Amino acid sequence: MNYNYARFGSPFNFGEKYQLTLYNAQESGLNFFTCIQGMITALFNLPLFNMEFPFVTSHQMHLPAYSYLYIEDISAGLFFLSPICFMLFAIKDFTKKCKKNNKELLIFTISLIAVAFLFLAYTVLKAGMTIRYFLDFGWLLVLAAIIIFFTNYESKQSKESKKLFEKIFLGIACFTVVFNFLQGFNGQAYNRGMQVYNPEVFNKIKSLIIFWQ
Repeated sequence: MNYNYARFGSPFNFGEKYQLTLYNAQESGLNFFTCIQGMITALFNLPLFNMEFPFVTSHQMHLPAYSYLYIEDISAGLFFLSPICFMLFAIKDFTKKCKKNNKELLIFTISLIAVAFLFLAYTVLKAGMTIRYFLDFGWLLVLAAIIIFFTNYESKQSKESKKLFEKIFLGIACFTVVFNFLQGFNGQAYNRGMQVYNPEVFNKIKSLIIFWQ
């Protein structure tokens, strides 16, 4: 805060007024509908697959914007980068279970979700739609989803139900690791991926993975 005061004249100013990027964080011009559109894109943007390595493409497929919305290429929304987040839709059953036995866990989990959506809305309004800012809110939703998943898992009485949950979790974990590994070869925006900036390493890894070619 002392640094901010010395450089920008205020302990609460983080340099927004002096940024030289293409997005104006001071006057975004976004309205309510555009903010909602950006939030939906951040969470549910569908992945785009193809037949060429790394099989996942960064793209800008999203809902039509009602006003200007800065958006960089992203491989997918958070719910597909980390599918465990789909467990957030089981919040109703989780709430019923925790109201009786663990109200503290319920309050903590709901707080995680509420803060995550607050951060998400603020991120969209101030920085547009950029995958590197997923870390601002993504870990909160992932943590809440993990809590919901294992609360439901522990509530199951039969071994068959527990085994089913274990298989689902294993499938989610495998998909998450493989998908994020592959999408990591794409750049965050403007085709700035490994294939462009380090083609030698890219081709070596490609030949290791696609060994049959």
